[in-house]
Amino acid sequence: MSADASPAQLLDRTTYPVDARGSGARAALVERCRAQLAAAGACELPGFVTAEATARMVAESDALVPVAHHAEGPITVYLDVADPSLPEDHPRRWLGRSSLAAVAYDLIPRGHALRALFAWDPLMEFLADVLGHARLYRYADPFGALNVAVMRDGDELAW
Repeated sequence: MSADASPAQLLDRTTYPVDARGSGARAALVERCRAQLAAAGACELPGFVTAEATARMVAESDALVPVAHHAEGPITVYLDVADPSLPEDHPRRWLGRSSLAAVAYDLIPRGHALRALFAWDPLMEFLADVLGHARLYRYADPFGALNVAVMRDGDELAW
């Protein structure tokens, strides 16, 4: 796959025709995803991103590790501060250690496969349909819109 490949080429569109709006295959996929969400609260799409595209995303992300910002501190499993108004044994009061680095959106090059997929409108439209919304909007924050998490030896998330 070339570095300037279309985001559509990053996906197994035979199994997951996310950009075939109006097709029966896409409608069936949307319904299957909705059913998984209703039953389990999550939706699994094995092989959604092709193996080749995954390898490309990993290589492109590995190249960004030197610019990742590291942060560490106590945090709840809900990625929030503890709520002292709750009982002492409540999960929102338990603090664990969080230690990892992240590459912010503004440092992810436009040609990065992950960023291209993030910006691909047909994927956003597919997700909106699965979630039952007329439209979804990308997070416009120049740092948090998309990030690449970097975990080194000794890093962990509280959950």
